[in-house]
Amino acid sequence: TVTTGGVLIVGQRQLTYSAPHAPTKIIPVPQALYLAATELPPDPDGGGLPRYLLADEFGNLHMLSMMVAGPAESPTNHIQGLQLETLGSCNLATSLTYLGQGLVFVGSAMGDSQLVQIHDEPFSEHGPLKKDVTGEENEDDDDEDLLLLETTYLQVLEEFPNLGPILDFDLIPTTLGGASTSSGANAPGNATSPK
Repeated sequence: TVTTGGVLIVGQRQLTYSAPHAPTKIIPVPQALYLAATELPPDPDGGGLPRYLLADEFGNLHMLSMMVAGPAESPTNHIQGLQLETLGSCNLATSLTYLGQGLVFVGSAMGDSQLVQIHDEPFSEHGPLKKDVTGEENEDDDDEDLLLLETTYLQVLEEFPNLGPILDFDLIPTTLGGASTSSGANAPGNATSPK
């Protein structure tokens, strides 16, 4: 990274940060192949910490934050630790582009590309979070586990259709003529009748 003069190594089972004259930092991560990454602007509320957006082979979007000792712009600072936070799921990404204002273009060669908004606070994928009569989120263990599974920081604003890769193709025998394709891979794959 430019800020700290080290290198970040993204592996399938761990993330490693190494810099000269500083201890190596390693965090284990769930096994996944990370397919795309992009640098995010430094966190203004966290002292200008370097951050990165990573997309894995399962369609998850993660934010990697680096904890810096001292001011981020200081030439003598060093990385104290790494933190990986899962933001939510999107289509399988082969490219990521941060557009500013929390907007990210998720380019996909395996399905539809998406424009997603990263929110500051998690929200339920199925509507508002359940609140008790005091307005607080319900603290019941079962409900809390359910909320954790169904919450996300990502909101899909727009999808951009992609026919590729076409895995199978068939002509439809009608008077109008037409075709049917089996396109994409994994969850974003679909059957389409292109016009």
